[in-house]
Amino acid sequence: MEYQQIFVKNTSECKKTETYIGTGNPNSKILIIGKETATDIENKANRDEHYVKFQIENLQDFKENAVKWDLNIKNNVVVNSIPNWIGGKDSPLTSNPLFPYKSLHPTELKEGQTWRKYQKLHDLIFLNDLSSLKEKEIDFHNNFFLTEMNSSPAKFTKDANKSGIPSRKFFSKKVISFKVLLLLF
Repeated sequence: MEYQQIFVKNTSECKKTETYIGTGNPNSKILIIGKETATDIENKANRDEHYVKFQIENLQDFKENAVKWDLNIKNNVVVNSIPNWIGGKDSPLTSNPLFPYKSLHPTELKEGQTWRKYQKLHDLIFLNDLSSLKEKEIDFHNNFFLTEMNSSPAKFTKDANKSGIPSRKFFSKKVISFKVLLLLF
């Protein structure tokens, strides 16, 4: 994959400052900016140990985002070279920001979860169809790039530290130029 020079330059800066960049295809035409990454390491949802392990891994992926992007650039990583994510209690959770949790199926997500909604939006835009949503894997990362307005993950927005939002506004403008920008709050 050929990364735009502005993305390469800003990835290097973000690595130095440990700034979250985002996930998905940085060469896509559509940028989605969400509120903040939802993590629940305190287990407010009162779920099992696998759920908590996944939340901890999700937070770790968030913190290592710029480092992983830097490795993708240096190793010229493409989507096809990313191994499928395998869930399960004994499975190591691995994720790559180019295509996080590759092979995840919508049936593994609750109806209201954000990624399921992004997939519906993707299928409406690119397929003009919602009928295949339950039959195929989540693949919106091929055509969207996602980032967050808030750099502090939290399960609920009311609990999030919002002090980093002003710097994220600037960051979102300088990372890449997209043809379509969707603010989903």
